[in-house]
Amino acid sequence: MVEYVSEATRPYPFVLALGDDQRCSQCFAVINGKAMEQSTLVGAVDVCFKAFFVFDINYPRQCSSDCCL
Repeated sequence: MVEYVSEATRPYPFVLALGDDQRCSQCFAVINGKAMEQSTLVGAVDVCFKAFFVFDINYPRQCSSDCCL
């Protein structure tokens, strides 16, 4: 898992899910290069979403739609 986090160059929080196509065996919320393991994928998304709000981070451009710009 360390290699996935160290190779990430995203300046914003993101979710890292490890496993196969059918099942997620480990889920992490990665914030500022620190991976926090979560018990479920929904929990990881929840922590990631809340980090954007708490730290007042702008969402990446890929997350916005053309109609909302």
